[in-house]
Amino acid sequence: MTAMKIRKIALIATALILSSQIFAQDNKFGIWYGADASKKIAKGLKAEVAGALRTDENGSNIESFYFEGGLNYKFNKFISAGAYYRCIEQKENDGDFYFRHRFYADLKGTVPMGRFTLSARYRFQEQKKTYIKSVDDEDATFYNRFKFELDYNIPRIPLTPSAFVEFSGQAMTSNDIMIEKRRVGGGLKYSITRKQSVSLDYIYLSSKVSNPAYFNVLSLNYSVKF
Repeated sequence: MTAMKIRKIALIATALILSSQIFAQDNKFGIWYGADASKKIAKGLKAEVAGALRTDENGSNIESFYFEGGLNYKFNKFISAGAYYRCIEQKENDGDFYFRHRFYADLKGTVPMGRFTLSARYRFQEQKKTYIKSVDDEDATFYNRFKFELDYNIPRIPLTPSAFVEFSGQAMTSNDIMIEKRRVGGGLKYSITRKQSVSLDYIYLSSKVSNPAYFNVLSLNYSVKF
């Protein structure tokens, strides 16, 4: 058996082991549909709006939908910050939809490295429920979220592949779990024009505090700049 065949068999075996580990657990699947728009209103300052519909149960059930808006300010080509409000309609345990109100602020740093771009984002998030099932639901929850992403600009082709990882955990209070949720994924962005693009991403979510503990997502998004 040649070394090339051994490497091929090893790669196939590794892929099978990883896929069996991921899907042997109680994984579920959903599709997220989204769109966002931005408009420059002053030097370095732009307004942003976005909306999304999220499904679960293999894409057959609407789990939530939201609309958000905010402002983003770019200090220079490396650092930007923003503040946003998101209004969420979330399906709760009784099968009905209830509002959730989320406020968050972002601080993002970007470092160009040739055709690669490395970015890091910190988000501080507050969320308030209107579906009250226990005393704890009456209190707002606060989260720290850290996201790291690597993009690659393919020469002469309007495609940008990317990979990212995101970690989140409670702020203000502690439940002895430093990282409660994790997102790992990658995807492709296709630039239709200089101001329009579409993206397709795969996201693998894992959680130590919610059910299901593992979740697979296919995300479709359209973006436009005015």
